[in-house]
Amino acid sequence: MGSIKGIPIYFHFTFLIIIPIFAAFFAFSGVRINGIILGFSSLNVSFPAKLVLGAICAILFFLTILLHEIGHSLIALKHGYRIESITLFLFGGVAQLEDTPRNPKVEGIMAFVGPATSFAIGFILIPIALLLNDPSRGSTPLQALKIMCGTIGFYNLLLGGFNLIPAFPMDGGRILRSILASRFGMLKATDMAVKIGKGIAVVMIVIGIVFLDIFIVLVALFIYAGASEEAQMTKLMVALDGVKVRAIMNSQIYWLEPSTSVDEALKKMILERRISYPVVENGVLLGIITAGAIARVPLYERSKVTIAQIVNRSMPYVRDYMDASEILRVMSPQNDFVIVLDARDEFVGSISRDEFKRIVTLLAVEKGILLN
Repeated sequence: MGSIKGIPIYFHFTFLIIIPIFAAFFAFSGVRINGIILGFSSLNVSFPAKLVLGAICAILFFLTILLHEIGHSLIALKHGYRIESITLFLFGGVAQLEDTPRNPKVEGIMAFVGPATSFAIGFILIPIALLLNDPSRGSTPLQALKIMCGTIGFYNLLLGGFNLIPAFPMDGGRILRSILASRFGMLKATDMAVKIGKGIAVVMIVIGIVFLDIFIVLVALFIYAGASEEAQMTKLMVALDGVKVRAIMNSQIYWLEPSTSVDEALKKMILERRISYPVVENGVLLGIITAGAIARVPLYERSKVTIAQIVNRSMPYVRDYMDASEILRVMSPQNDFVIVLDARDEFVGSISRDEFKRIVTLLAVEKGILLN
């Protein structure tokens, strides 16, 4: 979509599913609450016009969700945290932080500003809707504007309240953890907040089943999974706290020349039980060759193709002076191997996914942390 303040903004494919659903819902609902009308069903316009108004309302509503996430992001940037991206998806939006704030107070402020943004939008738009003419009289554009302001304002209040549910990955879960962490520490506070969040998710699942509401069940499953993920990530961060990359990297330098054939590289991988190698020429790191890349080369070509032809030049790397938790950010499911560079951009080591898992497990045991 673009970027704001250097933060990339993405649409998840589920966003394309939810927009038409919201558009239809806004177009053909017409609930009246204390002078606020939610939806365009009462508006005296054609069927296509209601669909268009519903679509506009849905798009504007999701733009306010984007503002909610931008609120989080601006506070994060103010406190020196990098935001990797903002993604709009089925259940709203998420701002992906590079690192979890270690200061509970900062995390609490960052979490609260999102719902506060939604509440502010609601408290601005609803009075505007109340001041405009009743839809039963006056011009049609004015009627449509009244309904649109009321609808977007009301659902922003609902969004703000929903996000304050004390369960991960909702903002309320982070606010709860920030309050508990000041007394119990980050690890125990996370454990307590996760248990509360999972309990709420179970209650929501029961409610969804009783009332045959699949959406509530889906949201509850999302909350339950988010709580489990947050618990695991926090344990990893605490286990790695205070550890630098240079302390856990493999400083034994294994590498291959770019002129090495794919066949020879594979034999070396099997012999040394490695699934990836840095590719170095005249002391310069060119990239990484992986078993996955070799697997895509046909058997009959492996003796003729060199690894220079299939080397991955967009290599994930960390600096030896960085916190070891940085490895969590760069080691994606597609990257089983991370190289380590020093401040002069020289190749000084590496760490594989398996090595990293073993080290993290030992660090966790040392600190009395039980990883799942």
